[in-house]
Amino acid sequence: MRTDHSRSIERQDIRRLKMVGVVFTVMVLAVLFRAFTFQVIHREKWTVQVESVYRKRVPLNAQRGMIYDRNMTILAMDIPVTSLAVDPSAIDDYESFSDSLSRVLKEDSDRFRQLLKDRMNSGFIPLYGDLSDEQIRRLKSSSLKGLIYYKERKRVRPHGETAIALLGITNADHVGVGGVEQAMNEVLAGEDGWTIYQKDGLNRDFASPDYPAFAPREGCHLILTINQVYQTIVEEEVRRSVIQHATGSGQAVLMDPFSGEILAMASFQAPVKGETPPFPERLKNTAVQDAFEPGSIYKVITVAAALEEKAFSPQTLVHCENGAFRLANHTIHDHDKAYSWLTLSQVLEVSSNIGMAKVGRKLGEKTLYKYAQNFGFGTTTGIPLPGENSGILHPLYKWNDFTSAMVSFGQGLSVTGLQIAAAMSAVVNGGELVKPLLVKSILESDGKEQRTFEWQVIRRVISENTSFQLVDMLEKVVLQGSGTNARVDGIRVGGKTGTAQKSLPGYKGYYPGAYVASFVGFWPVEAPRFVLAVILDEPRIRYWGSESAAPLFSRIVSRIMGLPPSSIPEEDKNSLRGKAQFISLTSSEPAVTGEREDTGITDSPYHLPPLVGLSVREALQKLALLNVRARVDGSGVIVSQDPPAGHKINDETICRLKARSL
Repeated sequence: MRTDHSRSIERQDIRRLKMVGVVFTVMVLAVLFRAFTFQVIHREKWTVQVESVYRKRVPLNAQRGMIYDRNMTILAMDIPVTSLAVDPSAIDDYESFSDSLSRVLKEDSDRFRQLLKDRMNSGFIPLYGDLSDEQIRRLKSSSLKGLIYYKERKRVRPHGETAIALLGITNADHVGVGGVEQAMNEVLAGEDGWTIYQKDGLNRDFASPDYPAFAPREGCHLILTINQVYQTIVEEEVRRSVIQHATGSGQAVLMDPFSGEILAMASFQAPVKGETPPFPERLKNTAVQDAFEPGSIYKVITVAAALEEKAFSPQTLVHCENGAFRLANHTIHDHDKAYSWLTLSQVLEVSSNIGMAKVGRKLGEKTLYKYAQNFGFGTTTGIPLPGENSGILHPLYKWNDFTSAMVSFGQGLSVTGLQIAAAMSAVVNGGELVKPLLVKSILESDGKEQRTFEWQVIRRVISENTSFQLVDMLEKVVLQGSGTNARVDGIRVGGKTGTAQKSLPGYKGYYPGAYVASFVGFWPVEAPRFVLAVILDEPRIRYWGSESAAPLFSRIVSRIMGLPPSSIPEEDKNSLRGKAQFISLTSSEPAVTGEREDTGITDSPYHLPPLVGLSVREALQKLALLNVRARVDGSGVIVSQDPPAGHKINDETICRLKARSL
């Protein structure tokens, strides 16, 4: 028989077993709960953390759409490049890694150190873009761990700095900054993709076939109305005038007066102490972003109103007060000489402020305001470029008799170069204000046309008869008036000069001794096909529009049409001899191409032409014409050349070209 003692021990053992069972059960439940938490409740969190160690998502940049000129010349394009990233989990010592990488790439180690510090918790840290073949070779032969090589795209402009203010650039994230690149970014950008990189047994990264990649969607292409040949000519001549006349900046707009197509648009900021302006300044498109008081070029609008309202005819006499006209405690003067009686046509020819003030007063403020509005002043044109300035046209209730006199000769309002070109187009095309057109069409990535932009008439501003009269009067300005320096032998041109005081901010007076010189003209007179507005901001040498802007107009017309300018001073003609190249109106071949960073590089027997963006065949043809030997690495499209465009050619020159398939 069991004793009470043995039964007591047995009960204790049972209690212990039960306690052990309870503890074991609790532990099992805890483990199960923990597993449930990991695998169900926080599954995504832990999956991401685990995968971040073994797998990396690597971006695949979408190919940005190309930008072409009207003749399908490439203005901006993407080329494939190899870039470098690193997996930070593979780095034991960031300091040592940064120093070693800087020695291999010959770059500042502090930059790599900072990149690693800022993104040390990331699984993928981009370090360096656009590796050269030599850099890749050195990296692969080094002992650096965790390196990831990936493909991305680099934006290039085959013609260098040409049209940079119009085109814009892209930043490190491949987003458009300035110009067409910014305004049309959504069209050009496409959609980026990604792929998965996984570690193998040796801790090396490779593209994993087990995970689907998201392919990037290519951007659409743009065809602009720009003619790259004209653009180059206009930019070269604007740059030359800015330097020649010690000007702060210069701009020009060339357009088709009937379709409104912008054929060239140039902006150039003067170097400061010999230094090229920084990118923000070089990206500023003054032709659409800067407004100025137009001065005498606005007299064309006043005369248009006078003729259209039938208040004057070209032969109506106006008394010009012998050089001084007192009005509202102000005295209006003519700039060069005193006139008595002049016809309206002569008032425009000699650019009489007094005569024009009298015309404006007779028309009255309501009529002047109406025509200013109708010609598009005081509002933006809607051109697809960032930062367009509307100019200033004060509301009618702020006008008075003196305002009418001032506005009639271009003071008291502000305009942009694009607005002036569009207004002159309406003057010479038969009287219709046409919307400026910059983008001709959008193409899908496969080349199929997605959308075409047609020319658009905004409104009729004057009759055809008034337009014909103005064309005749403006030709006389060039033949015998203030615009004689705009003449071009063999071509009938018309236009109007302008010299305006530069207004202070808020239009509270004027800068002493500061002027804006301008000329807006057209050709040929018998059937206008081109309108060109040129503006020089603060020329300090020959600041009159007739002395600086008119010759600039003449040179541009001469080069585009292939004729010698009749009004270039002798010293300027000497500087052009042996350098200027001209084209016929119907030619599709560029007269001048290439990067123009310093002194204007011509595609001539003396300098290497720009070859980036051309096919290998096209590049070799160009070099063969210049008797230059070539060495080509790769096939497809030229992505680099050495020596660069503009290099002086001699008998020993060998051009080394690198090409890639796009």
